[in-house]
Amino acid sequence: MLVPAGLNLARETELARILLERLARRRAKQVQTRSDEALMARALQLRDSYLPQVPVPAQVRWSGDQITRWGSCTSADASIRISTQLCAMPQWVIDHVLMHEMVHLVHADHGTGFHELLAACPFTERARGFLEGWAMATSTPPDGGQDLLPGS
Repeated sequence: MLVPAGLNLARETELARILLERLARRRAKQVQTRSDEALMARALQLRDSYLPQVPVPAQVRWSGDQITRWGSCTSADASIRISTQLCAMPQWVIDHVLMHEMVHLVHADHGTGFHELLAACPFTERARGFLEGWAMATSTPPDGGQDLLPGS
C-alpha cells in the first residue's frame, strides 16, 4: 500500500485496515460465486473457443486440496482440479490455468506438442508472469507453481 509520506501512523494503520477489510469481502464474494458448475461451464467455453482438438473433460472442479499446485489433471479419468487459491485472481488467470490443465488431456508432459497447443490460448505469457509474481509475493504455492512457469 502506498501512502503519502506525511501521513501519520494512526491514519496509515486505519487506511490499511479499511483496505484489508475490503479485500477480504471481495475475496469472500468471489469464492461464493465461483461454483464447480460455473468452472466446468467456463472450461467448456474455453475448449470450444481455443482447444477444440482437446477431449471434453469429464469433470472440472475447485479443490481446496491443491496446496502446492495451481491445478492438476488426471488424464485417465479426464478430471481437472483447480486450486481454490485462484479464486482471488483475475478471470484471465483462471482461464489460463484451465486451458493449461485441459492441454494435459492430450499431452501429459510439457514437451513441444504441449507448448504448441497451449500457444493458441490468449494471455499465456501474461498469466505465467502473474502467477510467478503472485508466488514470489505470497510464497504460494510452496513450489512456486512450477508446472505453469516458462520452461516447465
